[in-house]
Amino acid sequence: MRRILLSALFALLAAVPASGGEKPEAVVELFTSQGCSSCPAADAYLGELAQRDGVIALAWHVDYWDYLGWKDTLGAPGNTARQEAYRRALGNMSKYTPQMIINGRHDVVGSHRKEAETAMARTAASIEVPVSVSRSDGTIRIRVARGAPAKANVLLVCYAPPQTVSVRKGENRGRDITYWNAVTGWQTAGMWHGDAMDIELPMSSLSIQAGGGCAALLQEMAGGVGPGAIIGAASIAFGTTGSIRQNRY
Repeated sequence: MRRILLSALFALLAAVPASGGEKPEAVVELFTSQGCSSCPAADAYLGELAQRDGVIALAWHVDYWDYLGWKDTLGAPGNTARQEAYRRALGNMSKYTPQMIINGRHDVVGSHRKEAETAMARTAASIEVPVSVSRSDGTIRIRVARGAPAKANVLLVCYAPPQTVSVRKGENRGRDITYWNAVTGWQTAGMWHGDAMDIELPMSSLSIQAGGGCAALLQEMAGGVGPGAIIGAASIAFGTTGSIRQNRY
């Protein structure tokens, strides 16, 4: 009987969203690179934000600095493509690192803490649609509540647990740098037009690393095409994200 009760309890806990049902105050996306000497300060700041209540922090490692001598071990072309989409949507002349996008609406230099904190406070009210994400029986379930009619994508973003990388070449040669919530994969899970909706995805189809997690983002489309304001979000962690893994290459 005790074993049955414990199994039921563990199943219930696994299905509870990491956000606890509360709307986050900010979604912070950092575009960074292991080959960028200006990025470690921003990486450290994102690590602090990742441990702060009410903040969903994601690190998108880009690949366009790989030519400087060190290939980013967490970089991916898809991450660079997302930053390029933001560049067009925000009307910026070029991409750069470290760049932070706050709630899909404002960009700041990732190491400029005061500007980032101001942007988070200014745009917190934009996250107004309740979203939850949970895990049960090998399935990820995303729930989006009813809201004002809008055209928005439901994105599921998977991220790795914190890990320390020993950079051996390039601008950061000889440094051990810890990276939090590095994106390992993402996909558009659905389209939202204002009605409540449920989405279920098999975990086997997701780029999940043990100890990492996923974030569900409800993001409007700027100009009908590019990424715009994030109006809802939730996240769920898998395993223990407080321990830091050491990677040497």
